[in-house]
Amino acid sequence: MIFFKNLVALLSTLFLVMVLGCSDPGPAEQAGEKVDEAVESVEEALDPAGPAERAGRTIDETIEDLGEALEAETDD
Repeated sequence: MIFFKNLVALLSTLFLVMVLGCSDPGPAEQAGEKVDEAVESVEEALDPAGPAERAGRTIDETIEDLGEALEAETDD
């Protein structure tokens, strides 16, 4: 379980570096997002989240989506 948490932390850090490094999502960033989603799915299957954690994740994803939309608006 610790391995998966460390892997998620590493992939999240790599994802942040990629996002901050370039504004247009390239193939590497898209692949990284898919890997992140796969790791999160595996982690969820091994250790299901409770209702509060699921709600928090939904809020985090919504905020991230809004941030990406705002970045796209300001880049145009």
